[in-house]
Amino acid sequence: KNDLMKKKVLFVIESLGSGGAEKSLVSLLSLLDRRKYDLYIWMIHTEGAFKHLLPNDIIVVGQPKYNVFELILYRLSSLIYSVVLRLNGKIGKNEYWGETFYKCRGWAIKAPRGQWDVVFAYHQGFVTYVVADKFHDCKKVGWVNADIFKTGYNILFNSKFYRQYDCICPVSDILHGLMDERMPEFSQKYLTVWDIINPS
Repeated sequence: KNDLMKKKVLFVIESLGSGGAEKSLVSLLSLLDRRKYDLYIWMIHTEGAFKHLLPNDIIVVGQPKYNVFELILYRLSSLIYSVVLRLNGKIGKNEYWGETFYKCRGWAIKAPRGQWDVVFAYHQGFVTYVVADKFHDCKKVGWVNADIFKTGYNILFNSKFYRQYDCICPVSDILHGLMDERMPEFSQKYLTVWDIINPS
């Protein structure tokens, strides 16, 4: 009975490389109550300095399979991205790389199949777009650990993805205030959750 009541929670992150969000996620996973949650992680890129710090009971979700036709499209999307990056450079268009990447390649990216109760996009930008578009029939939570406005994110572009989220978690009161000011339509979705850092 207890197993049936447990929630299946998937965390999606680009990688477990050396960074703030990555360190925070590894710390968080070690603290969550296993009696309440079955914990999964999907790393879009499987390498990373913090990968060896994952708790042993975390279920690592494998990479989605692409058939031959899908692989051709995936490689085509890579070519499109390369061309658009060069064009943007020539015309002086300053666009956050994750937005350009997803515009060019998002349509060709697959997510793993599975049933989860809650899916966390554990980073702003690219991961947020993937979770919004590729995961369905679940609650979605977006983790935001940087000032996306200072970094150059386009508010209109990002709003259409955040609209699909049930909860958006800035990691400080200051960041919460900035998001509330710049994206007030999501005021009811914001919940400040301080970054969890375990020194050990």
